[in-house]
Amino acid sequence: QPVSSMQILQQYNKKACIRSNALLCAIVSCLLIAFSMSTRASEVVILDEGSQSEPLGYYMEYLVDPEGYLNIEDVKKLPFSSTPEAEQHNIWKPVDDDSITAGFTQSVYWVRFTVQNISNNPIPWILEMAYSPMDSIELYQKTPKGGFIVNKTGDTVPFSQREVAYRNFAFPLLEVSKSTRTYYMKFRTNGSMSVQLLKWPKNTFSESVDSEKMLLGLFYGILAITIFYSFVNAAFLKDISYVWVGCALLGASIYSFSLNGLSFQYLWPNWLWLQKVSIPFFINTGFLFIGLYSRLFLNLRHSAPLWDRYL
Repeated sequence: QPVSSMQILQQYNKKACIRSNALLCAIVSCLLIAFSMSTRASEVVILDEGSQSEPLGYYMEYLVDPEGYLNIEDVKKLPFSSTPEAEQHNIWKPVDDDSITAGFTQSVYWVRFTVQNISNNPIPWILEMAYSPMDSIELYQKTPKGGFIVNKTGDTVPFSQREVAYRNFAFPLLEVSKSTRTYYMKFRTNGSMSVQLLKWPKNTFSESVDSEKMLLGLFYGILAITIFYSFVNAAFLKDISYVWVGCALLGASIYSFSLNGLSFQYLWPNWLWLQKVSIPFFINTGFLFIGLYSRLFLNLRHSAPLWDRYL
């Protein structure tokens, strides 16, 4: 039976309507996702009896102080912008990720977030800054009288002065029942600016540290065995290439140890000058011995004399 032009037009309109509805749903979904990401930073961090550990990135707001002149009283009064990509400085903006990664900068970064205890009991928790090569950190806790208690730490402060003897920076805090409190933090560094804040309620922090120690011990234990094996081979085989391999692994291992904050905790807790130069020194030491090994392995003296003279 032949199909009339009217039926063809109806079928076309029906398909066009379906496509339009699908496109409209996609646009609405994208807008809802964008809206939820932009508004989540204004939410509070909830603490109760069943709280679990989580990153605080999406609960945070940050402010960039290029000159580093602002103090706590100044930043409290500055306005808020809901546009994360706004280029203006001295404006509070929401964080659109689990952390802040700003690269190498001389600017001071301020962060604030609000914690609310909705339970009927006081809840202790640990605030962890999970990036150990940070020069200076200041945590501002508001007091009932309106002032602030300031906790200062960083890798320019002797390790013995930390409240928690841990490779990263950890602050033990207590939220009283049915309370809400806003925290401010100030970060300054000559290296890479990376703000990674984590919430650890009750015993979750100690449980995490126990598991972490086992994994780190396994990782560095394998590296230590490999380094020892390289030097043993160098001694018995009289082959200098194993010395270069062992030294390269040793430099890379101490670099990783320093980056994770373990060297400051266990090797030089009070040698602030060594802590300051350890990361660039040991990574370049590793590269130096990798270059020496490559030069020997590739026999550059004969295969590429120009490169050999350069190295």
